[in-house]
Amino acid sequence: MPTTITQGISGSTSGGDFTDELKLSKQTEIIERKSSAGITVKVKDINPTTDISIKGGGAPAIALGSGGVAVSALTGGVIMVSKHEHTEKNAEFDDYDASAKHYPSGALAT
Repeated sequence: MPTTITQGISGSTSGGDFTDELKLSKQTEIIERKSSAGITVKVKDINPTTDISIKGGGAPAIALGSGGVAVSALTGGVIMVSKHEHTEKNAEFDDYDASAKHYPSGALAT
């Protein structure tokens, strides 16, 4: 498979002055039904989610809770930002690191 090098991150409209890394990690829960002999005979995936990690530099623009992140590859549901770190440095540029989760079937509770 050919390797493509892409300059710039176009998958997220979130972040601070500079977005250096956007990582998406998709997962789902699996439920199983076993027969009376203990053999798995049926499986079903439920509750798909995507963990999101955004790292960059400069002034951070990510808020905790909902609405702080938009990722073009993820549609529907809601994205919740659970962690946001901002590091100020004396002789270098500031850094930020944020973690979020996409719930494709979720709705924001009020």
